[in-house]
Amino acid sequence: MDEICNVLKEFSETPSDNINDLFKEYSKSKMDKTEVNSKLKKIKCTKLMAFDANGLYASAMSDLDSEYPKAESARAFQPKKEEDEFVKLFNEQKFRPRTAILKVRFEYPTNMFFQSIQAKDKITYTNKEGNKETCTKIRFRNGFCSDVLTSVDIQEIVKAGGRIIRILDGIVYEENFKTPPYRD
Repeated sequence: MDEICNVLKEFSETPSDNINDLFKEYSKSKMDKTEVNSKLKKIKCTKLMAFDANGLYASAMSDLDSEYPKAESARAFQPKKEEDEFVKLFNEQKFRPRTAILKVRFEYPTNMFFQSIQAKDKITYTNKEGNKETCTKIRFRNGFCSDVLTSVDIQEIVKAGGRIIRILDGIVYEENFKTPPYRD
Protein backbone atom coordinates (compact mmCIF):
# COMPACT_ATOMS: atom_id res chain seq x y z
CA MET A 1 0.00 0.00 0.00
CA ASP A 2 2.89 2.36 0.78
CA GLU A 3 4.28 1.88 -2.72
CA ILE A 4 0.96 2.89 -4.27
CA CYS A 5 0.77 5.95 -1.97
CA ASN A 6 4.31 6.97 -2.94
CA VAL A 7 3.49 6.88 -6.66
CA LEU A 8 0.25 8.82 -6.15
CA LYS A 9 2.06 11.41 -3.99
CA GLU A 10 4.47 12.15 -6.87
CA PHE A 11 1.54 13.44 -8.91
CA SER A 12 -0.51 14.91 -6.07
CA GLU A 13 -0.92 18.34 -4.57
CA THR A 14 -2.49 16.82 -1.45
CA PRO A 15 0.00 16.72 1.46
CA SER A 16 -1.28 13.41 2.77
CA ASP A 17 -0.21 9.81 3.28
CA ASN A 18 -3.83 8.68 3.36
CA ILE A 19 -4.59 6.38 0.41
CA ASN A 20 -8.22 7.56 0.35
CA ASP A 21 -7.26 11.24 0.01
CA LEU A 22 -4.68 10.47 -2.67
CA PHE A 23 -7.09 8.23 -4.59
CA LYS A 24 -9.84 10.89 -4.51
CA GLU A 25 -7.47 13.47 -5.95
CA TYR A 26 -6.22 10.99 -8.58
CA SER A 27 -9.80 10.14 -9.60
CA LYS A 28 -10.90 13.77 -9.95
CA SER A 29 -7.71 14.97 -11.64
CA LYS A 30 -7.97 16.01 -15.30
CA MET A 31 -4.26 15.29 -15.92
CA ASP A 32 -3.09 12.60 -18.32
CA LYS A 33 -2.85 9.46 -16.16
CA THR A 34 -0.61 7.47 -18.54
CA GLU A 35 2.61 8.13 -16.60
CA VAL A 36 0.96 7.43 -13.22
CA ASN A 37 -0.56 4.19 -14.51
CA SER A 38 2.73 2.96 -15.99
CA LYS A 39 4.49 3.51 -12.63
CA LEU A 40 1.67 1.77 -10.74
CA LYS A 41 1.86 -1.24 -13.07
CA LYS A 42 5.58 -1.65 -12.30
CA ILE A 43 4.93 -2.19 -8.58
CA LYS A 44 5.59 -5.80 -7.63
CA CYS A 45 2.49 -6.86 -5.72
CA THR A 46 2.91 -9.97 -3.64
CA LYS A 47 -0.01 -9.27 -1.32
CA LEU A 48 -3.54 -10.11 -2.34
CA MET A 49 -5.59 -6.99 -2.97
CA ALA A 50 -9.39 -7.23 -2.86
CA PHE A 51 -12.23 -4.91 -3.74
CA ASP A 52 -15.24 -4.99 -1.44
CA ALA A 53 -18.09 -2.71 -2.42
CA ASN A 54 -20.32 -4.08 0.35
CA GLY A 55 -17.78 -3.22 3.06
CA LEU A 56 -18.70 0.46 2.85
CA TYR A 57 -22.44 -0.13 2.99
CA ALA A 58 -22.95 0.95 6.61
CA SER A 59 -20.92 4.16 6.31
CA ALA A 60 -22.52 5.02 2.96
CA MET A 61 -26.01 4.61 4.39
CA SER A 62 -25.30 7.08 7.20
CA ASP A 63 -23.75 9.77 4.96
CA LEU A 64 -25.65 13.03 5.45
CA ASP A 65 -24.71 14.29 1.96
CA SER A 66 -26.26 11.34 0.13
CA GLU A 67 -29.73 10.88 -1.31
CA TYR A 68 -32.00 8.06 -0.15
CA PRO A 69 -34.94 7.34 -2.47
CA LYS A 70 -38.38 6.53 -1.16
CA ALA A 71 -39.34 3.19 -2.71
CA GLU A 72 -43.01 4.14 -2.94
CA SER A 73 -42.13 7.10 -5.20
CA ALA A 74 -40.64 4.85 -7.93
CA ARG A 75 -41.86 5.09 -11.51
CA ALA A 76 -40.74 3.75 -14.87
CA PHE A 77 -38.12 5.71 -16.81
CA GLN A 78 -39.65 7.21 -19.98
CA PRO A 79 -36.94 6.93 -22.66
CA LYS A 80 -38.63 9.04 -25.35
CA LYS A 81 -39.40 11.88 -22.94
CA GLU A 82 -36.44 11.81 -20.56
CA GLU A 83 -33.39 10.21 -22.21
CA ASP A 84 -31.85 13.36 -23.74
CA GLU A 85 -32.41 15.40 -20.57
CA PHE A 86 -31.00 12.72 -18.24
CA VAL A 87 -27.94 12.03 -20.44
CA LYS A 88 -27.19 15.76 -20.46
CA LEU A 89 -27.66 16.08 -16.68
CA PHE A 90 -25.38 13.11 -15.98
CA ASN A 91 -22.65 14.27 -18.36
CA GLU A 92 -22.74 17.78 -16.85
CA GLN A 93 -22.72 16.23 -13.34
CA LYS A 94 -26.02 17.92 -12.46
CA PHE A 95 -28.30 14.90 -11.93
CA ARG A 96 -28.27 15.18 -8.13
CA PRO A 97 -30.39 15.29 -5.99
CA ARG A 98 -32.43 12.96 -8.19
CA THR A 99 -32.08 9.19 -7.76
CA ALA A 100 -32.58 6.32 -10.19
CA ILE A 101 -31.56 2.82 -11.19
CA LEU A 102 -30.94 2.77 -14.93
CA LYS A 103 -29.67 0.56 -17.73
CA VAL A 104 -27.05 2.73 -19.42
CA ARG A 105 -24.51 2.58 -22.22
CA PHE A 106 -21.39 4.46 -21.31
CA GLU A 107 -17.79 5.02 -22.26
CA TYR A 108 -15.33 4.43 -19.45
CA PRO A 109 -11.83 5.94 -19.69
CA THR A 110 -9.32 3.49 -21.14
CA ASN A 111 -6.41 4.85 -19.09
CA MET A 112 -7.80 4.21 -15.59
CA PHE A 113 -5.68 2.11 -13.24
CA PHE A 114 -8.16 2.39 -10.34
CA GLN A 115 -11.75 1.77 -11.31
CA SER A 116 -14.88 2.21 -9.27
CA ILE A 117 -17.29 0.25 -11.45
CA GLN A 118 -16.82 -3.50 -11.60
CA ALA A 119 -18.80 -5.88 -13.77
CA LYS A 120 -19.77 -9.52 -13.45
CA ASP A 121 -19.28 -11.37 -16.72
CA LYS A 122 -20.26 -14.95 -17.54
CA ILE A 123 -17.24 -16.71 -18.97
CA THR A 124 -17.36 -20.03 -20.82
CA TYR A 125 -14.09 -21.91 -21.08
CA THR A 126 -12.74 -25.41 -21.61
CA ASN A 127 -11.33 -26.94 -18.42
CA LYS A 128 -8.27 -29.22 -18.28
CA GLU A 129 -10.48 -32.32 -18.73
CA GLY A 130 -11.80 -30.87 -22.01
CA ASN A 131 -15.29 -30.05 -20.71
CA LYS A 132 -16.92 -26.66 -21.21
CA GLU A 133 -17.66 -24.77 -18.00
CA THR A 134 -19.39 -21.47 -17.34
CA CYS A 135 -18.64 -19.28 -14.36
CA THR A 136 -18.97 -15.67 -13.29
CA LYS A 137 -15.88 -13.46 -13.05
CA ILE A 138 -15.62 -9.96 -11.65
CA ARG A 139 -13.80 -7.72 -14.08
CA PHE A 140 -12.97 -4.08 -14.50
CA ARG A 141 -13.88 -2.64 -17.86
CA ASN A 142 -12.43 -0.01 -20.14
CA GLY A 143 -14.05 1.54 -23.18
CA PHE A 144 -17.69 1.09 -24.16
CA CYS A 145 -19.93 -0.76 -21.69
CA SER A 146 -23.57 -1.40 -20.88
CA ASP A 147 -24.84 -2.12 -17.36
CA VAL A 148 -27.65 -1.55 -14.85
CA LEU A 149 -26.36 1.02 -12.34
CA THR A 150 -27.58 3.36 -9.63
CA SER A 151 -27.49 7.09 -10.33
CA VAL A 152 -24.59 7.31 -7.84
CA ASP A 153 -22.51 4.85 -9.89
CA ILE A 154 -23.42 6.63 -13.12
CA GLN A 155 -22.24 9.93 -11.63
CA GLU A 156 -18.96 8.26 -10.56
CA ILE A 157 -18.33 7.18 -14.17
CA VAL A 158 -18.58 10.80 -15.30
CA LYS A 159 -16.42 12.04 -12.38
CA ALA A 160 -13.74 9.55 -13.47
CA GLY A 161 -13.71 11.02 -16.98
CA GLY A 162 -16.26 8.78 -18.68
CA ARG A 163 -19.44 9.79 -20.46
CA ILE A 164 -22.97 8.49 -20.66
CA ILE A 165 -24.04 7.63 -24.20
CA ARG A 166 -27.60 6.31 -23.79
CA ILE A 167 -30.13 5.45 -21.12
CA LEU A 168 -32.21 2.47 -22.16
CA ASP A 169 -34.51 1.62 -19.29
CA GLY A 170 -34.91 1.87 -15.55
CA ILE A 171 -36.64 3.24 -12.49
CA VAL A 172 -36.70 6.89 -11.43
CA TYR A 173 -37.55 7.94 -7.89
CA GLU A 174 -39.71 11.05 -7.59
CA GLU A 175 -38.95 11.64 -3.92
CA ASN A 176 -36.06 11.15 -1.49
CA PHE A 177 -35.99 10.97 2.30
CA LYS A 178 -35.13 14.32 3.87
CA THR A 179 -32.69 12.67 6.32
CA PRO A 180 -30.83 9.34 6.07
CA PRO A 181 -33.21 6.59 7.18
CA TYR A 182 -30.34 4.57 8.71
CA ARG A 183 -28.98 7.22 11.10
CA ASP A 184 -28.99 6.51 14.85
